[in-house]
Amino acid sequence: MTTPENPNKNNLENNEVPKVTPENLEQKEISQEEFLNYSKEEVASFKNETAEEMEKSNSVNLDEETFEKIKNETGVEKELAEIDKGPERVIAESQQEVNSETKTPEEIEKEKMKNVTENVQKLYIDLANKHLDEKSPLKAKIIDFYSDFDRLQNELEVAFKGLDEEEISKKIEEVKEKLDDQTFFVEHYQKIFERTEVFNGIKHRMKEDPLSTQEEYDLGVYKEGLESQVRNACFSLQKKGYKTFESGFREKEGNRDQYIGMYNKNINIPKSVIDYFKEKQFEISVIRHDDRTVINIHPENADAITVDKWKIIWDDLAEKLPVTEKEDFSKNKEYLLHTSFRERQDKLRTGKNF
Repeated sequence: MTTPENPNKNNLENNEVPKVTPENLEQKEISQEEFLNYSKEEVASFKNETAEEMEKSNSVNLDEETFEKIKNETGVEKELAEIDKGPERVIAESQQEVNSETKTPEEIEKEKMKNVTENVQKLYIDLANKHLDEKSPLKAKIIDFYSDFDRLQNELEVAFKGLDEEEISKKIEEVKEKLDDQTFFVEHYQKIFERTEVFNGIKHRMKEDPLSTQEEYDLGVYKEGLESQVRNACFSLQKKGYKTFESGFREKEGNRDQYIGMYNKNINIPKSVIDYFKEKQFEISVIRHDDRTVINIHPENADAITVDKWKIIWDDLAEKLPVTEKEDFSKNKEYLLHTSFRERQDKLRTGKNF
């Protein structure tokens, strides 16, 4: 018996859906701008999804403090931030290609630095809000300083000259990592603003009131030339026979100590004074060199020490140190800064200009 042919066979063969292959796909050109817009939408969607998942992840209803602690310990948010950087880098590169089609190299560089400045400005203002309370004078100074967009952009253009975007991003991340520490952040900016005020104070005195007092003449500097936290202490110690010539914040970044350097060679601090400050978590030490002696104060507390707090400590120490007797001074020449200051003052006192 012969099986009849399927009457629909030819129809099936004729109507068979062709396989999709790269060769028979219609090619469509996608512009850089279209790709950029698509990428931005995808990244935004991914960020929203991960943020939503983070919100849902507390499925056992932990209290907020415990949940935050677990997130910090596992570093999940940091990992997500790292994941986000890849797509963001692709978008930045695509944006650069789009820009390059219509803008000059100078315009592209300017646009790049504008974006960098916006990121840096936001970073520092966010850190100030994170680390300092609303009434903090330091917070107001930082926000005011970084609100001047044009000045900030000019400074960053000089600082990042010759670096590509990846190198700039790396440097910004390194800075952020340091400034995330509240103690470092507070003490770093106190030092910057204190030294700025010293510089501006000296300029003002030279312009408006150049003639020094006798105390300033003896010390070899305007009072405005001393950082505010050590100013009173230096003048008080001078009256007790201590011949000071340097003071304030240490130069090295991250060094939290403060000091006053003197030409005196026989400085001794009573044990009772050292013990008194030890109880306040400040270590007082005397460092002796051939040409000078340094009184150093090291904070043992990990919390940030404000300039006002440092002033209290230095004033307290200056009051407790004894009057010097039969003092032996270094035979080295004085700092040129002090000798030239007195020379200028001698001219002023005889009616001559600087």
